[in-house]
Amino acid sequence: MKSEVKSLVNRSKQLESAQADAHRKIQANEKELASCQLLISQHQAKIKSLTDYMQNMEQKKRQLEESQDALTEELARLQAQGRYATRRASTNLRQQAESFLGVRAQ
Repeated sequence: MKSEVKSLVNRSKQLESAQADAHRKIQANEKELASCQLLISQHQAKIKSLTDYMQNMEQKKRQLEESQDALTEELARLQAQGRYATRRASTNLRQQAESFLGVRAQ
């Protein structure tokens, strides 16, 4: 009987020790889980922030591309006007020179 009681007492101590170890492991896992959940929340916030920033940059890029297109069109228009004005001025100068030379030749 004594040996059975001792055996049961030892078995009870072993189970208590195993239960305490299991409890410590559970607490450690809960801490790690909380830490991971915090990290996930931080990463989700960072992803949202970066996504918003990227969308903002895409919008600015589109606006800049539209401005560039408008400026390119304006430049082409001004260059065409410049060529037209240059031809007109050249024609006027030629006509004036011809008129002047024609008047002097008489």
